[in-house]
Amino acid sequence: MSSLVDKFPRVVDMVNLAKRRMPHFASEYLFAGTGYDEALDNNRKAFKQIYLVPKYLKGTVNPNLKTKLFGNEYDSPFGVAPVGMTSLMWPGAEIALAKMSLKNNIPYSLSTVACASVGGGRKTFRWSWMVSTLSSGR
Repeated sequence: MSSLVDKFPRVVDMVNLAKRRMPHFASEYLFAGTGYDEALDNNRKAFKQIYLVPKYLKGTVNPNLKTKLFGNEYDSPFGVAPVGMTSLMWPGAEIALAKMSLKNNIPYSLSTVACASVGGGRKTFRWSWMVSTLSSGR
């Protein structure tokens, strides 16, 4: 039996399977971009300019990846970014991702258009220009 990495060596290799397993309206929401997909095109162009070059180490290295964010210390400098309507694509996804983030001590950011509330545990972050604009009365 082949592993998930053998079947899907890159994230892009999962897209067609994901589209077949999801309701059409959900896949259109997830895989679409804003502004006639200009944001997607611009992101792809930017990422094509990034080249990762391995540097081989000699000896043993125990890197410290801990980082502080908003007064909390996390075990990794990256976390789970907000994706709107995540549970639309996979029911219960927000809660599962929040629990995984808490267990692994990584940041988790809940979208302002989430399908669930994940209160409790570590603080979760909600980023929204609209919320701050509405609350300021502008």
